[in-house]
Amino acid sequence: MAIKPVKRTAHTEFLLHDYESSRNYNVRDFLCISKRISTEATVVACDLYHIPCYDAWYHEFLLVHVDISERLMLVVERNPSHENMWVILSGGVAKDTITVVRVREDHDYWKGVYPTPVCKGSLRWHGSSPHLLDIGFFASAASKTSKYYNLYIRQCLWYARVVLAAMEMVFPHCSREGTTLFSRIIARIYTRLPDA
Repeated sequence: MAIKPVKRTAHTEFLLHDYESSRNYNVRDFLCISKRISTEATVVACDLYHIPCYDAWYHEFLLVHVDISERLMLVVERNPSHENMWVILSGGVAKDTITVVRVREDHDYWKGVYPTPVCKGSLRWHGSSPHLLDIGFFASAASKTSKYYNLYIRQCLWYARVVLAAMEMVFPHCSREGTTLFSRIIARIYTRLPDA
């Protein structure tokens, strides 16, 4: 059965209904939905945020700015599937999600429950830029590469920065603000690998 593309006027409603301020997707569902949207929804910018905390808890995520017929934002992040410390340390299944919001203040991170997120760095595209499908693809690829959460190597920092590095490598016509250091290091490693 062929998947019919959604009409151009219906794409925002498909991601987020008019009565919703936010909607959460797992990355696999988001990828399927972004394949069905037949628009040229482009990514304008991608910000790397972290939530500082004094009790040793630290979280990083991406805030992706998408232009469709209106500006939407996507919070791309990885969390452990359970808050159990054993699962976090031993590598339980990760919960990788993409949350669609109209304005960032609609997300829990900006509603005052957590310390205010701090932007560490940004990528802004001027020429060829990623599309909605690319975000779904990069997030899904990172999830499939490592589906288990591990506090030491495959946590939220790894996930956010791998997706950011992929966007920067595939769509290099962007300006950088702040730190995207991890992206540059990964880019150097991948460019030095011999062709298979």
